[in-house]
Amino acid sequence: MILIDAVRSGGRPGRIHDLDLSEVSALAPSLVSSHGIGVGEAIELARRLGRLPVYGRFLGIEVSTEVRTIQQSLTDPVAAAVELVLQRTEEWARKLAATIAPPTPGGAATSFRKRG
Repeated sequence: MILIDAVRSGGRPGRIHDLDLSEVSALAPSLVSSHGIGVGEAIELARRLGRLPVYGRFLGIEVSTEVRTIQQSLTDPVAAAVELVLQRTEEWARKLAATIAPPTPGGAATSFRKRG
């Protein structure tokens, strides 16, 4: 599982928090999700319910503490971080897929990005 979320820990906007899921619970007080529940708390709840996957990464993108509305666009540092997180997610997913699935006929690569 790859969990991607916006977080507010007081860090610089655009900073990427790249952690194994097992490391996130220890940071519960400092990584507050944009959804009002802490990322660490959500992961700890999944662990206690026996629903936490064996393999997983958390990719949190630090956002500004300034209140923004849905209609506003991402700041430049956050938009750049989103692109980096997408790249990391694709790389991680390819590596994981290679360890659990046979190669596709003809060796065609699978892309996880929406093509426009």
